[in-house]
Amino acid sequence: MFQTGLCWSRFSMADGGTPSARAGKRGEQEWSEDDLKKYKTKIEEVNKTLGEVNLNQAKARLYSSDPKNAQMDMAKQRLDAWSEGPEKNKMKIKMEMELEARKEGEAEMSVKLQAQKLRKAMCGGREEQRYDDGDQSKVVGREVAKMEVQWSSGMDYHPANCSPWMRTIFFGDFKGTMDMLDKMSKAQVARQLELRESMLNMNSVQHAVGGAKTFYSDKPAMLMEVRRFATIREVKRGHVRILQKLIELGANVSAKDMAGRAPLHHCFAGYGNAATTVMAELLLQAGADPNLQDRTGVTPLFLAVGSADIQGVSMLLKHGGDPDVKEYSEGHTPRVRAVMFPAVKRLFGKSDLRDAKEERRQVKKAAGGSLATCRTCGAGGGTRCAGCFLAHYCNPACQKKDWKKHRVTCRETRARYQPARLEAETGVNINFKSKQVTAISPSQAAPDGLYVVKVQVPREEITAVLSARYSSKKEKDLQVYNKDRSLMGFLAREGQQELYDKLVKDVRDHGFKKYKAFYPAIFKRDAAVEGGNRFEINPEEMLPVETW
Repeated sequence: MFQTGLCWSRFSMADGGTPSARAGKRGEQEWSEDDLKKYKTKIEEVNKTLGEVNLNQAKARLYSSDPKNAQMDMAKQRLDAWSEGPEKNKMKIKMEMELEARKEGEAEMSVKLQAQKLRKAMCGGREEQRYDDGDQSKVVGREVAKMEVQWSSGMDYHPANCSPWMRTIFFGDFKGTMDMLDKMSKAQVARQLELRESMLNMNSVQHAVGGAKTFYSDKPAMLMEVRRFATIREVKRGHVRILQKLIELGANVSAKDMAGRAPLHHCFAGYGNAATTVMAELLLQAGADPNLQDRTGVTPLFLAVGSADIQGVSMLLKHGGDPDVKEYSEGHTPRVRAVMFPAVKRLFGKSDLRDAKEERRQVKKAAGGSLATCRTCGAGGGTRCAGCFLAHYCNPACQKKDWKKHRVTCRETRARYQPARLEAETGVNINFKSKQVTAISPSQAAPDGLYVVKVQVPREEITAVLSARYSSKKEKDLQVYNKDRSLMGFLAREGQQELYDKLVKDVRDHGFKKYKAFYPAIFKRDAAVEGGNRFEINPEEMLPVETW
């Protein structure tokens, strides 16, 4: 819940950096001694942060207690590293409130368990039979911590407390499961598959996943559980076969427990292993929704990112997992949780690239198979009109032939270009692929000409989380750059509010992933302009998504 990281507007987290590490190294040679001294401290600070984060991720994987406790411990360590100030005090209060909510959750659970025990005693030791998801209302705020501590404890979900059906599946007894199913009619089988057990409200598919999480784990806490369970029943380890059979029989792969978590959530919540990874793939192939949200808004991808499950993250993305789904309380996303996890960020970047390619393919298909068709002859357009930068022509002859028709539209389009001020500020570039941190040069290397530029707005949810530690008065600036980063800078709102506001609104309404879009632009050297460069952009013409 408590995330920290680097400010978006001055630190690139993508592979290769933004701008490229190559440009950064070139610029580093051009800097003065004062500039280099100024940023040396910043670079050392960033490297130290990366080291701390990698250490914390390693600790999270080694924890033998509840993973939620591991996250809290990591949050405390990160908070201790913050500089004293209002933001740190605010986060301290927030953490204390969550810890208090957990205590309340444990107290409530004790009362619920006693009440459940009394109900079962009044019914001859049996609990009432349920066949639906039950209460699935949204849970937000401090109620999240209360429910989480109850869910993580397992409440009364234990082989000793549940039915022979649950025990047979939980212990992986495939033959025993088939023997029980063979004695039922088709209608009885359908009903049995959906039977819910314990206060966790678990169905047959969740029993199979829960057993696999326990008996295939190498975590100390789980191994202790296995030794205790050995006194109840022999473990058969047929969990995957059982799941395959349950799916074949039409079991509900989207059944939700008391926290709103479906079987796919269970594969990644807590401690996953080789068996649950296989099960997750089976569930996804059977139609399980990778973006199904639990009662707090969390998807399986949230859980895979939180447990540093690289294979799981990759699998979920392959099946359509969305890193930008927001949980209900604070609007955090899997992308926010991954902001200080380079390996996951790389996976998200690859997923975004696949999506961009697919979107571009669809746009190209809708345009008749080409995004650069000559206006005159219909052949492939090799060049753009130098006036509007939108019309395509295969050669100068076709352009000349079309000029009488095009010139009015061309002048109207050219009039829509607006001058914009780009601040090519200094900063540091983090290349997680090469693990290099270099300085970014403030110089512009672009020649005069027409360009397609990417306009990238800050991801609001990430900025809100990261700015608490790495503040910048210009954290809301728009990042603007061309394909090779020879033209790049930051577009601030001050002095160009109308242009800034339009770009932000259009990108968030219609841009790719609601955070970037592509526009035609013009760049020229002009000594009469402050800074010596003239930059103009056409905010009225959002171009098809590029794959860079």
